[in-house]
Amino acid sequence: MGKYLYGASVQGIQGFIFETNKLKEIVGASDLIEWFCSVEFLARFSSEYNIKIVKKNVVRNAGGNIRIVFEKLDELEKMVREFPKYIMEKAYGITISQAVVEFKDKEYLKQKDELEHKLTKARNQATIPLDARFTLMKQTPRTGKPMYDFKKFKDGTVLYFDIGNYQKYFNEDEARREMLLRKIGVEESDFFKYPTDIDKIANINNKVAIIHADGNKMGLMLQKINDGFKKDEKNEKVQQVFKDFSNAITKSTNNAIKKAFEDIFNLEDETIKFRPIVIGGDDVTVICDANKALKFTEVYLREFEKNTKINFKPIVEEFNLKDFENGLTACAGISFCNSKFPFHYAVDLAEHLCSYAKKESDRKASCLVFHNIQSSFVEDYQSYIDDELTIKYKDKSKIFLKYAPYYINKEPKIETLIELHKLFSDSDIPLGKYREWLSELHKNQEYAELFLERVNSILKSKNPKKYNDIDKKLQELNSNLKLNSLIVDNKTPMQDILQLKSVIGGSKS
Repeated sequence: MGKYLYGASVQGIQGFIFETNKLKEIVGASDLIEWFCSVEFLARFSSEYNIKIVKKNVVRNAGGNIRIVFEKLDELEKMVREFPKYIMEKAYGITISQAVVEFKDKEYLKQKDELEHKLTKARNQATIPLDARFTLMKQTPRTGKPMYDFKKFKDGTVLYFDIGNYQKYFNEDEARREMLLRKIGVEESDFFKYPTDIDKIANINNKVAIIHADGNKMGLMLQKINDGFKKDEKNEKVQQVFKDFSNAITKSTNNAIKKAFEDIFNLEDETIKFRPIVIGGDDVTVICDANKALKFTEVYLREFEKNTKINFKPIVEEFNLKDFENGLTACAGISFCNSKFPFHYAVDLAEHLCSYAKKESDRKASCLVFHNIQSSFVEDYQSYIDDELTIKYKDKSKIFLKYAPYYINKEPKIETLIELHKLFSDSDIPLGKYREWLSELHKNQEYAELFLERVNSILKSKNPKKYNDIDKKLQELNSNLKLNSLIVDNKTPMQDILQLKSVIGGSKS
């Protein structure tokens, strides 16, 4: 008699979390997702429905995904029947895909892949939401879904809720409250320091950063592990290896975000402008003070590489994965936006930026790409490059006003860009003139060169040390870059520096 591998996946996690602009609801939604995959949640569910879930048989429980081995058919049937309903009632708006495969001796490896295939197919099946809207029902003005309740605040504001947003907003279940803060080591006594109002995370320029990071070549590593098994490998061995893999990536991500958080944010501050939204597998999304975003991301990427090198070492050695001896790399996208800007657009752009970084780096190095949203219409990043960040001349030549991606271990480096922003923040730097130079570049490249010479000659005569300092730092981005030669390989970093200036202002911190 065989065993059964059960899989369940939460669909549309980003849409569920970011369908609102209220940070309290965003945080509540992310905690719900985290809670659904926790050991505590599975224990509560199994207790209520008298289903025996053995801890060692929980192969994966992270990032909205659950994989469990069952030995008894009747318990599996109860799981399939009750689990989606149980989750959907506790978080209206959630959609669950599930699938099952049976496996016998030495079949786990093959059937594991079949399960993933079935889950992919299951995602295309229509699901009727529990909060289906009917004409006779009163609707919640801000969501268009059936009205559930309202709350009147001390300042006289009245907020109306559909049942889904009510569950997110009043996230009071102790089993899941602030689970992501707990995950990065925050003590319960300090929860009050972390805002649930997005305006309190914004910097002095009312800007926040949405950071999305994702590991590189995870699929390739899994494929190589798959190929490394013997055809007659025992089920228990295969099951344990993939469980170890899942634990290794979870531990690496958690340690990396915790270290970056502790290094960059002052934990003694009365208000800590940081909120983790997704921490699952190698997938990370956070909202934070725009001033801290670049440095936080740099530290995270560095720590992710370091931790994966340590935590994957046993698997790398066992399967002779020489390409992964130095760990995994990761890429990140940062979208800067006004605190009132619709968050689902900003998150979508951050994901586009992350994908662009992966493409440009060929997934071989850890790097980031950022963009400051300054319009109400959001497109994919490639459209931004084509429409706003490319100067096209009549002779069909082009100059690109984007210098990204920025790397942690090779030129152009993230830390160099940060230092350049600090140097250009000095009051002696005629930053307005460099903005004019970019404008002139759109009109006539030769005139723009003459204009740049005049600007630089004034700066050099007034503050030669500052001029030389900037020159040296530009050459750290690229050995051919200088103040009098700001275009190399048909691209310039000045637009990126000016973007940071617009986001962060003149801060030298």
